[in-house]
Amino acid sequence: MTARPRRPAAFIDESYRVGEGQGFYIMAAAVIDIQGRAFERLRAELSVIAARSANGEIHAQDMARRSEHERLNQVERLISASPAVALIATVKAPVRTGAEPARQHCLADLAIELTRIGVTDFRLDTRRNPTRRATLLSDPKDRATIEALTRAGDIPPVRIAHVSSAASPGMWVADTAAYATHRTLARRDPSRLATLAWKLELREARHLPIDQRQPGHRPISPSTGLQQRLDDVRLVASKLTAAADKDRAYATADQTRLDQALERLRAVTEREADLALRDRHWEDLHHRPAPTLDDLLGA
Repeated sequence: MTARPRRPAAFIDESYRVGEGQGFYIMAAAVIDIQGRAFERLRAELSVIAARSANGEIHAQDMARRSEHERLNQVERLISASPAVALIATVKAPVRTGAEPARQHCLADLAIELTRIGVTDFRLDTRRNPTRRATLLSDPKDRATIEALTRAGDIPPVRIAHVSSAASPGMWVADTAAYATHRTLARRDPSRLATLAWKLELREARHLPIDQRQPGHRPISPSTGLQQRLDDVRLVASKLTAAADKDRAYATADQTRLDQALERLRAVTEREADLALRDRHWEDLHHRPAPTLDDLLGA
């Protein structure tokens, strides 16, 4: 993680899938400069789109369910183009003993990694629902994870707040990224992630929360082959974006844009070659073929 805006806040939303041997939990943290004009412009643009939706907010899964694909594409383009959005850090953890432990695993990992780049303002989508007793303790579990990491010295003191997504454009950014990542992993289809790929990090959560650690704890090593496949997901999405940029530049006959698009495509191609070399090293070490994207959910 290298991006560091002036006054960063991390807006965090989740998406998860529960299934026999195939469950996963995703947390997306949109690191946004909330003080500058760029964020005010993004807020205004997203609010116009939200006003046209049935519930007055942007919820990517609902938009996709209503076949509002062009509207969702517009949201992704605005996020990708906005200088206010410095980074979207997305982590994935397996669901083994329920969604809640996996959620806290993701949150602990994001807290540790994001505080290392100076992010100390965390805003999570509230799960509190007064009409459902089971949700009343949900938000305090997040706070407990953060407080335990602080007491252990793993992170500095941070601000954590649970907010409603209904009027939070920053949360709309995180929701859009979480949905795109979920769709990519669940359907093995990176097309929805393509527009966001150049701002998005996608990796496996390594740092456990304090209450899940055993004596002699060390950060978890990525499970065999999984990190490679997550890299592949991001690479394919980046290639789709770069190719689309090239096609648009050709259509407009803008030589500057075309040169930039071709340079971006060249960089992605070089990255592809690096990953191919990595796979060959993996195969030499393990004496079997490197896992493919089709193996993603079976890890």
